[in-house]
Amino acid sequence: GDWSSEVCSSDLDCLTRMYRGFEDQRRRLDPAAIYDVRYEDLVADPVGQVGQMYERLTLGDYSLVREKIAAFVATQKGYQTNKHEMDETLKTRIRREWVGYFEKYGYE
Repeated sequence: GDWSSEVCSSDLDCLTRMYRGFEDQRRRLDPAAIYDVRYEDLVADPVGQVGQMYERLTLGDYSLVREKIAAFVATQKGYQTNKHEMDETLKTRIRREWVGYFEKYGYE
């Protein structure tokens, strides 16, 4: 359904504050303790992405859990994500107000 009309300035402001706080806290962490993954990449290759997380974050031997993760992923094959329609005015506003987030995480 069209939920564009329900998004208001307080929603956008709330998310802006949340991400500002996230980035502030992130700067205090060791970069080796952080692994960014785009949602689209995780959905496209969950087993591979989790493997990369294990390697980058030195979480241990991925081969010990790889099959369990692959088995779980197999149970989710038919899952359909929700689809939302957004009017162009709202898309433009979000892109303008969150330009830093879009640029940092490679979204257009």
